[in-house]
Amino acid sequence: QIGIKCPRRTIIHFASRRTGWAGEQEENLQRKTLALPAENLRPEPPDHSPAAERFQRNRKWIAVLSALGLLDSGYLFLYQTGKVKHLWCPGFGHACDRIAASPKAYQGRIPDSLLGAAGYAALLGLALAGDKERYRARPLLPRLMGGGTLAAFGLSALLTYVQKKEFDDFCFWCLVSAAISTMTVPLAMPEFRAALQTDSKSKINVSLAFRNSTSAPGE
Repeated sequence: QIGIKCPRRTIIHFASRRTGWAGEQEENLQRKTLALPAENLRPEPPDHSPAAERFQRNRKWIAVLSALGLLDSGYLFLYQTGKVKHLWCPGFGHACDRIAASPKAYQGRIPDSLLGAAGYAALLGLALAGDKERYRARPLLPRLMGGGTLAAFGLSALLTYVQKKEFDDFCFWCLVSAAISTMTVPLAMPEFRAALQTDSKSKINVSLAFRNSTSAPGE
């Protein structure tokens, strides 16, 4: 312990250092644990592969389909909130009015068209977010987008089944929404799978780097 008195205050400095072979081994282990191999710190080069270009092109189509889905849901929402008196329903007569006004088309007091619009808006945002390399840099985005398209497809299939079972008829605009949801799935899946593979590779690389950094000298 070393004490240094100053005019206004006293600074007390405690200095301790472990010596001997055990102390040196502990310090070496700490340095190796904190240090990662240099190749893991290098930024990945830009991806100009055809796959990345295809992912970006597919996302543009998903954005277009999501915008159409928003229009579809918006039209149904206007009817369900009384802003539009009748739905144009080509090929199905008055089935659109009957199905969209039924209790099955509401979750409590919330019309399903509003939920559909929220889903399409979220999908549109995910399709526009990030650049063409996001499946490597931000894999969560394509994973969310892919999962969202699968969920929308499953929900659309369920609603189509309910229409047939409960009404023995179909709502034209509900079928349009189901078709949109179906088309987004094959567009989203390639980037979705690439993001899953990238995430798995990153975890493996980090695990190997940590294992190498903590291994004892001479191993």
